[in-house]
Amino acid sequence: MKQKYLLPLLLSFATFFHQSAFSQMHTLSGTVKSAADGETIFGAYMLLVNAANADDTRYTTTNSAGFYTFSSLPGTYILQINMMGFKVIN
Repeated sequence: MKQKYLLPLLLSFATFFHQSAFSQMHTLSGTVKSAADGETIFGAYMLLVNAANADDTRYTTTNSAGFYTFSSLPGTYILQINMMGFKVIN
């Protein structure tokens, strides 16, 4: 059985930045699709961990269109995408 891969960086993985007068906050959003056939991935588990503070961990799942978003992000984060039947992407 061929293993499927998620390629969020290649397929509609986008980062948008918002700057305020007091601090720099970021929003991370995008669409998760299968690299094998381009189908959107519904219900993928998205884990976001602050690189400097592992206690600052956030999670969400992709919606029916494969879309996800994380808001109000200070600093640097590590994103992990999990979905049964697919290889985990960091």
